[in-house]
Amino acid sequence: MGSRKALERALNQTVAALEAVQSTKPARSNPVDGAGTNNSPKEYNHMSSKTKSQDSTGGFIRLYEQSVDELTVCFRTMEIQCDVDHREKFRQAQNKDNNRVAIVNEKLAKYGQPPTVEVAVDVYENNQNGRKVKALSFVSVPSTGRLEYLKYLVASQIEDRASAQIGHFERVGGSHVQPASLPLDLQLKVAIGEFEGNKGTLIFIVHQSGEKESI
Repeated sequence: MGSRKALERALNQTVAALEAVQSTKPARSNPVDGAGTNNSPKEYNHMSSKTKSQDSTGGFIRLYEQSVDELTVCFRTMEIQCDVDHREKFRQAQNKDNNRVAIVNEKLAKYGQPPTVEVAVDVYENNQNGRKVKALSFVSVPSTGRLEYLKYLVASQIEDRASAQIGHFERVGGSHVQPASLPLDLQLKVAIGEFEGNKGTLIFIVHQSGEKESI
């Protein structure tokens, strides 16, 4: 009976530690959240997450240490010979984890988030002298984002998706003869040029006829 009780205590303590960790796993986020006219990239609140992690880690460590103690008692009660120092193994694993976390935090500290810009997009039919279809505004778009991403945002706001898919971007005031269609792999900061107050405007041309004009 003593061996059984010791084993049950060890198992219960280990399960409690594992369940405590499992209950704090973050939910997966939707990669397309915030894709709209008020588009705002997700903010990475590292400081808040780090504080919460530190608060909970201490509790987990205590639970695992108690598990090691219970397992040691269990082995002793069951007269199981074990030459492994489980507490030392736990310490070694913990040190490896801490080193990995330190490396990741160091890399994150070096990573600088790109500045964001507010982009106004005026949508016209066929050319810049055509009928104005929509006036859109997207806030907090990364300045290093590509026009392909901006086109996705624009298309999500246009009823005729087919016309949006064959549409293209131009700079404001582009010539009707040479409207200078902008490539989709162009970064926003290059497409708009110098920002004034972190704001800029682009033209998006759609073709309601379903046939793109020759440019």
